Amino acid sequence: MSTSELIAQHTKPTIQSLKSTQALYAIRHSEDDPEKLNTSLKAVRQLCDEISQYAMKNRVSLQDEEFRIYTRPKDQQDTEYYCMSPHLNIGYSPFIFLKPEKTIRGVFVKIEQHRFTWCSTTMNLKAQKLYQDSFKNDAPISMKEAKAQIETNLMGGNRDNIPLVEKVSYSTFYLDIENQRILSKSSHRDQDGIATFFKLLARAAMVLHEKSPASGFDELAQMGCAEPFYIDPYTNRAITKGLAFGAYNIDKLVEFYANQGPDSKACTVSPTWSADLISKDSHVQKIQFRNSIGIFLDGISDQKQQPTFTMINRFAGSKSLDVTKIEVIGEVPVGLLLKEYHQEYVPDEGEQPADTLGEFIDLTFKTHAKDGNICIQLCDPLREHTKALQWRLRKHLNENHCSARDTELLFLKWLGLLLEVVHDSIDLFTALYLDSNPVTKEFGEKSGVETLLDQAS
Repeated sequence: MSTSELIAQHTKPTIQSLKSTQALYAIRHSEDDPEKLNTSLKAVRQLCDEISQYAMKNRVSLQDEEFRIYTRPKDQQDTEYYCMSPHLNIGYSPFIFLKPEKTIRGVFVKIEQHRFTWCSTTMNLKAQKLYQDSFKNDAPISMKEAKAQIETNLMGGNRDNIPLVEKVSYSTFYLDIENQRILSKSSHRDQDGIATFFKLLARAAMVLHEKSPASGFDELAQMGCAEPFYIDPYTNRAITKGLAFGAYNIDKLVEFYANQGPDSKACTVSPTWSADLISKDSHVQKIQFRNSIGIFLDGISDQKQQPTFTMINRFAGSKSLDVTKIEVIGEVPVGLLLKEYHQEYVPDEGEQPADTLGEFIDLTFKTHAKDGNICIQLCDPLREHTKALQWRLRKHLNENHCSARDTELLFLKWLGLLLEVVHDSIDLFTALYLDSNPVTKEFGEKSGVETLLDQAS
């Protein structure tokens, strides 16, 4: 395998995962104790680190039978189970750590779900034949009855020889240890995967403790996983704690920033000409603009003109539309990956030198609300980050002989620095949400009636 192929094979899946549409969640225990939660997550962080190091050093596959969590009985043919999955198919670690300095700030986790299901195509073919034969035998039945009969035969010993099909699906999520948040896809499968992850962590600790009793896995599991974790939509949690007044709403966000005066706090993002809108009068009437809203605005002759929230808000209002999704350009810190690349990279002869690097870099995002929660998609091509990552990996692989373990450590280290983009993106959009949903002075205060009742008691 060439170096270029090796790099592409083991960086592309992670980059694609980071660029999927994801929702933000807050993590908690059943008892709302911030200090206890902070202690538990620190133990989870250390446990992930210890498991990762042990698995790589001893070539332990966390996909093996002893590490699995079955969500259907494993003695059933159509069983189902979860297990942790390595980020690199040549490796063992299911974790990529954001560790720009000495402390792990976040963990990117990968798990997989295995479902064994009866082949629906074969079942439909069998049902179709039974349906046809019933007419030929002068005892016609409906297709619904034919399908029910095939299912009955299946439960009665699989008399129709329906084959089992194994379906494997992967889930990834970013666990922000510092701020007790999770960025994950919002499907039920991914939510179930997050809930199962902490059980997988405790099980791995138990198995590895049996293999290496002196390692301390059991103590870490007791500190980190003894009490169940729960996740809530981030906006629900923010409202409950009095940090924000309302849910995440793109139309209200656009309106809020459109109405800000010149002396107001500067907005950290700027809109593009791309957005999805919906009619205020009929929610079946939707329209998508891809870099084209400016065409419909009076006085805009140059589509390269920078749009503003005021322009977007004025357009939506004039057409009686609500903005449901918007593409924005936001500033995030440059990060260590790009800083080191610009410091060390020497252009080849005839190649243009790299642009001067500032403290921030512009990235493109799409954002919308789902059930009032924050949803983010990093849709930027990440050209500079990808270039820096590939250059770093290629340079090391060309100058050093690396074993499979060395290669895994190398890729995980530099992919970890790419996670700074995700971590800072979460901060960017939580700041937007909190700024555009300020808590009023009256929020949380008792009403006059409640005050009088308290005084009377």
